[in-house]
Amino acid sequence: MLELETVPEQQWSERVKLMREGATNNGWAARFRAVPVAVRFDPQLAYQSSQRPDPRWSLRQRNKSKAWQGTCAHLANCDIGCDVGAKNTLDKNYLFQAEQHGARIWPRRLVRCITPAGDGYRVQFDEVVDGGFKGDSVSGRIVIVAAGSLGSTELLLRCKQQFRTLPAISDFLGQNWSSNGDFLTPAFHFFRKTLYPGRGITIAGSVDFLEGHPDDLDKPYEKRRKFIIEDGGFPYQVVAGLIGALLRNRGLQVGRRHRFLHAIGKVVGAVYSALHWVSRRRFLRPFRAAFEWLDPINHVMPWFSQGKDAADGRLSLKDGELYLEWPWQYSQDVINGIYGIHKKLAHAAKGVALVLSPITWTAFHSLITPHPLGGCNMGLDPTKGVVDHKGQVFGYRRLYVADGAIVPEALGLNPSKTIAALAERIAEKIIEDHPLATLRS
Repeated sequence: MLELETVPEQQWSERVKLMREGATNNGWAARFRAVPVAVRFDPQLAYQSSQRPDPRWSLRQRNKSKAWQGTCAHLANCDIGCDVGAKNTLDKNYLFQAEQHGARIWPRRLVRCITPAGDGYRVQFDEVVDGGFKGDSVSGRIVIVAAGSLGSTELLLRCKQQFRTLPAISDFLGQNWSSNGDFLTPAFHFFRKTLYPGRGITIAGSVDFLEGHPDDLDKPYEKRRKFIIEDGGFPYQVVAGLIGALLRNRGLQVGRRHRFLHAIGKVVGAVYSALHWVSRRRFLRPFRAAFEWLDPINHVMPWFSQGKDAADGRLSLKDGELYLEWPWQYSQDVINGIYGIHKKLAHAAKGVALVLSPITWTAFHSLITPHPLGGCNMGLDPTKGVVDHKGQVFGYRRLYVADGAIVPEALGLNPSKTIAALAERIAEKIIEDHPLATLRS
């Protein structure tokens, strides 16, 4: 269903080449590999990062679900979408096929509450209409919650504690949350081919340490630090926002130092946006190459990782908002191990690398987390989890959770295939346990 492919080697970005070089120079060549990604590629396209990507390179084709898609044009907007529809997103496979079989997709709805009703449930939601909310509800005998680690956990917390419509949900709800060890280290490589982090696909190669950190291989497996290193990337248009996000902290105690750093970040982001706006003016086109080389962002390698952290965070409601308590001390060994490998890879690559320790970690012990897991964990019983192995909420028949919220520990690598496999298994179990004829009766 996901139609995974690796990026054709003649389309590798300079960042992937740098990663392979760093791994080889450290004696880790066997750990490097191309990453299977849910993206469509034109195998005939040859691309170098020095080229400005062009959407016209994309070829329109039908996928095996019969949905139209383009092929990757290396526009680097993977993090926020895809201009040419090359990503194998749910609307191109699972949801597309569901619609062909009669499913109705209702966008722009915010689910607020789930309430038992007869032999099923009533789901209350707000529809976003003309900038406001319009309340409505729908009922069904089977309800599947799939709003992600944060969304699913928050919804069930509100049903249990705020609205008290599902009071019997396990008290384990919100526990064992994991950041999946997500960590980003920027390194500047000024004396090699320009890296262009705003061009090419995000995450195309990896260096695998899931068997353990090189210094830990003589330890028992369960005591090793385990993680995977990948090449990051980001759209140029979000750099200003990313700088601000790196320095933002919505914790209850925000000191003067933090406010000062955030103000600096906003100024730097504004200046960067202004310079890029100037460089795009038509009369400056002859100087565009010089602008690109002078832009320090174009020399950044965003070393990115996931690791097996302690998975001991706790999500709760505080003052009406979702709140995270994350005891970073128990995950610092794997995070520090990741940072050490980032530095070794960066320094081993050709050129002089300036590796910046992320201030979010060194000063505030907080992380940016694209792959949160847990909160509605699978468990053997309600004392150890929120759902059973079928994804069904303990104490509530025909109420399911089917997303990353049910993963009970850090995976240490991108979780999309694991989540897809769990969701497909849950779908099979629902069909086995609740034949359609029994639901219609």
